[in-house]
Amino acid sequence: MKKRIIFTLIILLIAQFTLFAAEQAIEDYPNKNIEIVCPSGAGTGFDALSRKLAAVLPDYLPKKVNIYVSNLKAGGGAEGWTKAYNAVPDGYTLLLYGIPDSLIAQKLYDRPYDIREMTPIAGLTYEPTTTLAFAESEVNTLTELMNKADEKPVVYGTSGAGGSTHIEALVTTTILEIPARFVHFSKVPEVVTSFEREETEFLNISLPSALMWIREEKAKPLVIYAKERQKEAPNVPTIYEVEGVSQEQADKLASIQQYRRALWGPPGMDSELRNIITSAIEKAVASPEFQQWSEEVGRPITFVPGPEFKKYLDIMFDNQLVVSKSYK
Repeated sequence: MKKRIIFTLIILLIAQFTLFAAEQAIEDYPNKNIEIVCPSGAGTGFDALSRKLAAVLPDYLPKKVNIYVSNLKAGGGAEGWTKAYNAVPDGYTLLLYGIPDSLIAQKLYDRPYDIREMTPIAGLTYEPTTTLAFAESEVNTLTELMNKADEKPVVYGTSGAGGSTHIEALVTTTILEIPARFVHFSKVPEVVTSFEREETEFLNISLPSALMWIREEKAKPLVIYAKERQKEAPNVPTIYEVEGVSQEQADKLASIQQYRRALWGPPGMDSELRNIITSAIEKAVASPEFQQWSEEVGRPITFVPGPEFKKYLDIMFDNQLVVSKSYK
């Protein structure tokens, strides 16, 4: 009996010490450098946002520390996700990436992690996707693209197998039952150049990323996967306006074909610690410096707290199952 009492007391002391240590760690946060893992290459939209956040966020944390960005893009971003997923949830390893393409890649390629178990800290951007065609293409609408595919499979260019532009093209062609094949390049500019060589015909990409090619008249948008027309391209129809697309198809595409970039923590992060980081991010992205940068690069910030962002995650996960493994 005495041994049992002593053992119980030891367990209680350990529990109290562990609780005190955790509370102390949160109270002292941050007290060392913070890493933002970016599962994308240097120069990408994810990289640019990661680096701007790393530059501005320290001024809004309880203590100012350095934040650095690690580009871990191997395996279509699996390298970065795996590191963040297995990291200690102490707030010193964060990850910046987007959905839904990462969710679909997880399903298609049996990734060694589950994004749904990650801790969403804050949603940062909302960007609908568009389908681009070569500027001189005879195809001017998505309906015409679908009609052309009835004759022979159309050719989509992508910036890499398993990457975002590949996944977006998979989603469109799967839901709309468009016969297609895919040609993979290493960068989006190479896809646009391939238009001119007539190696590829179409490209799915976020609207902000597409605007440069549209303005340079190297490509033209056929449709935007959103419920409302976008001010950046007011003459481009939404998926709901396209002849031959059902309401159900439009709903699925509008919910999946969008970028929502977000900052994540590893699974099991303490809610109080998450709230500290979320609050700092909300202030950072609202700062004049960040807002000016956002306007200059054409990527509007749409801040969403972590728990609310989880709702988008769940909806997208349910809808992303439309992509079959047979489309690898």
